[in-house]
Amino acid sequence: MAIKASNGDNGSFASSDLFNNNDFFVVDHAGGTLSVQLQWSGGNAADLDLYVYKPGYAFGDSSSSSMAASDAAESSSTSGVASVSPNLPAGTYMINVMAYTGIYGSVGTYNTSYTLRINGQIACPAAL
Repeated sequence: MAIKASNGDNGSFASSDLFNNNDFFVVDHAGGTLSVQLQWSGGNAADLDLYVYKPGYAFGDSSSSSMAASDAAESSSTSGVASVSPNLPAGTYMINVMAYTGIYGSVGTYNTSYTLRINGQIACPAAL
């Protein structure tokens, strides 16, 4: 993820750069536990947050009507892990990996490498 740090990023959805600081994944879930794990690292790694949205969600809505699960604990280190395991009905869910850049002292581009596992299978980086 090539992250663009901005002075205005306060960790909210409204201040997040949707193109540069967010990755989105669509998951067709058969029902039951949806296990999602995000692990990241990098020399100038950002704090990554993990969100799982319900079908018919409104992006940025953290209410129970849109959000199925989230792990957005702040990490000031160059690596971290976020995970969720909600029990969900069958449906199509959107997973959002969002980079918080407010931890940087200056505007610039930074790189963070991450692995996203969905139900134990690597979803990102995609297998070649």
